[in-house]
Amino acid sequence: MKRILMVLAALVLTASMAAAQGTIKIGGIWTLADITGKQGSAAAQLAVDEINAAGGVNGKKLELIVVDDEGKADKAAAAVEKLATVDKVEVFIGGMASGAELGKIPAFKKYGKVVMSTGAAGSATVEKALGPSPESDFYFHLHPWDYNQGASYAEGWDAIQKKYPKIQIKKIFLAYEEGAFGKSSWDATKVLFGQDKRYVVDGMSFKSALLGGGDYTAVLEAAKSFKPDLFLWAGYDADALPLLEQSKAMKFSPGIYLGAPPGWPIGFGSSRLAGNVMLYGMWSTAMNENNPVSKKFYDGYVKKTREEPATYFAPLAYSAVYVLAEGIRKAGTTETAPLVKALEATNYFSPLGETITFKPSNIIKHQGITRQKILQWQAGFQEVIWPFEAATAEPVIPGPRRAFSRPGGQNYQKGSQMALKHRTAILAASGLAVGIAVLLWKPTVLIYGLQAAGLYAAIAIPMGLVLGIVHIVNLAHGDFMMVAAYATYFACKALGMDPLLAILPTALVTALFGWIVFQFTTLYSWPWRSSTLWD
Repeated sequence: MKRILMVLAALVLTASMAAAQGTIKIGGIWTLADITGKQGSAAAQLAVDEINAAGGVNGKKLELIVVDDEGKADKAAAAVEKLATVDKVEVFIGGMASGAELGKIPAFKKYGKVVMSTGAAGSATVEKALGPSPESDFYFHLHPWDYNQGASYAEGWDAIQKKYPKIQIKKIFLAYEEGAFGKSSWDATKVLFGQDKRYVVDGMSFKSALLGGGDYTAVLEAAKSFKPDLFLWAGYDADALPLLEQSKAMKFSPGIYLGAPPGWPIGFGSSRLAGNVMLYGMWSTAMNENNPVSKKFYDGYVKKTREEPATYFAPLAYSAVYVLAEGIRKAGTTETAPLVKALEATNYFSPLGETITFKPSNIIKHQGITRQKILQWQAGFQEVIWPFEAATAEPVIPGPRRAFSRPGGQNYQKGSQMALKHRTAILAASGLAVGIAVLLWKPTVLIYGLQAAGLYAAIAIPMGLVLGIVHIVNLAHGDFMMVAAYATYFACKALGMDPLLAILPTALVTALFGWIVFQFTTLYSWPWRSSTLWD
C-alpha cells in the first residue's frame, strides 16, 4: 500500500512539474500580405522570445502560433476556429483591418477566451458587434477607435494652427478605401471636422491596391477640383506610393498631403516623393532618442529581422504580448475571469510613448490607447509634430518642402548640407591621397584604372540609376569609378587576371559598395533638390 501511495505521489508530482514546464499557447491572427501583419507578427514573436529568454511566465514558455486572415472576414473567422480547436490556444492576439476583425467576433464570443486586439478602429462595425459589458469583457482593445483617432486629430490640428499662425486649414478632402476601415474614417471625419462648420469637408472612396484596386484617377480628380488645404487619404500601405505617383502625374500638390494607412511600405522614406508628406500614427524611430523602451524594441527588432519597423503596429503588437504576459503572470492562469481581472490593473509604459491602461470606451469596458500622433516624413524619417511634448521636429507647411527646423533652433537642412559637404570632401580627399600613392607605387594602375572606370561607367551607371542603387548621382560619377579602378587594378595584379575578365569581380565589388551607399542614403537627405513636393 505504501508503495502504491508513493508511486501515485510521484506521478502527481511529475504531472504538476510537466504542467509547470509546459507552454502557454497564444493565437495570433494578422493579414500577412500587409506590412502591418508582417511586422506586427514579427514584433510579437520578438516579445515572446525576450520573455522566454528571461524565464517565461510562471515557469512556462510562451508559444506564438500565427494564422493569416488574408484581410477577409471569412478567413479570419476560420483562423479563430483553427486556433481554438486544432492548436488549442489559450488566448488570442493581433488584428488590423476592421472588416476582418468583424468576422472574428462571433467565434471570439463562442470560445470566450481573452483577446488582446491590436487593430480594428471601426466603432460602428466592430465595437457595435462586440456589444457592452459584460458580454465583451474578454476583449481588450489596444488600438484607438475611429472616434478616438478623430478627436485626437482635431485636437492636434487646432493646436498646430494656434502655435503656427501661418498654417490655416479651411477645406479638407478625404480619399478613403471602400472597405470598413475607410468608411469608418469617412464617417468620423464628417462628424469631427464638418459638424461645427469650421471646415468644409468633402471626400470620395477608392478601391485599395491591397484588395485589387490601384487606379486613383477619379478620386484625385475630385480632390484636385475641390482645392483642399489638407488632402487626407485613408487606405493601406499598398496605396502609398501609387497615390503619390498618380498625384504627381496629375500635378495635384495640396498644401498638406497626409496619409493615414495602418503602416507604410518598407523604404518609403527613401523615395523622393515622400519628402514632407504628413501622416497619422503612434510611433516613429525618432522616439528612440528619449524613450528607452522604444530603443530596446527597435534594436531587438532590427537585430531579429534585419529590417527597420515601418509601422506602429510592430511596437503595438510587441506591447500587446508584454501586457498579456504580465496579466497571465499576475493571474497565475489563462482562465478568462481571473485573467480579465489581472489585465484591468495594467499599467505598462510602452515603446509608443504611451502608458497603457484600460478604461471604458463608448461601448466596451476595456479600451487601451485613445490618441494618435501627427507626424511628417522629413529627410527620410518620420518626425513627431504633435503632441508637442513628444515632438521631434517642427512642421514644414504650407507646401511640402525639404527645409525644416528641429526644436532648439538648429536648421536641419543647413546641417544636412554641411554634413554632406564634409563627407564628400573627406571621401574625395581620401580617394585622391590613395590614388596618388598607388600611382607612385605602380604607374600601370593608370592604364588599368582608366580602362575599368570607362567600361564600368558605361555598364553600371545606367544600371544603377534604373535599379535604384545609385541615389547620389555625384557619388556615382566619381567615387564609383574610383572604386572600380582600384578593384580592377588589384584583380589584375594580385590575381593575374586579364583587365577585361577583371570586370566581373569589379562589378561585384562596386555593387557591394553601391548597396552600402544605398543603406545610408538617408544620411545625405538630398537637400540640394528644389523645395516643391514633386521635384
